[in-house]
Amino acid sequence: MCNFFEILVKNIVKTLEKNNMKNYSARMKTHIYHCIRWNGEWFAILFTDFIDINKFKEFNEPRKFSVMESKILYDSNGKYKNESEKINDFVKNDLKNKLDGTLGYLKYIVGKEVRWEIREAYPHMHNNLNIAIELGICCLYYLNGKYAPADDSKE
Repeated sequence: MCNFFEILVKNIVKTLEKNNMKNYSARMKTHIYHCIRWNGEWFAILFTDFIDINKFKEFNEPRKFSVMESKILYDSNGKYKNESEKINDFVKNDLKNKLDGTLGYLKYIVGKEVRWEIREAYPHMHNNLNIAIELGICCLYYLNGKYAPADDSKE
């Protein structure tokens, strides 16, 4: 199966170079995706510049999530694998820090309940509960060694 993907990626790169396709669309100027169907499944292959540890640190959390969920299909000289190991080490520490910070903020928000109940600020309590639920879900991702994905409802 690995040989299939290597050949596939090489052919896609040749086709893109042959057709001089630098941008897939105006909306995705920095990302070139190629979609294929194999064994009834659709795959989106992202052609991206090399991502080193410093570039990875600058990404927002949904982008980190997508990078960590992706697979490297072609790495002829092991460059991506070596950098991936550095990124994985960073991710372990980063997720621990995010978990600690998120749990702290979660405790802070939930601890304000008595103050808001005395004031009868129920809409604010409702908002805090929604935030607490979102933070709790983020904590589950962090505990499972993953970044939280993008929230579709915020778009």
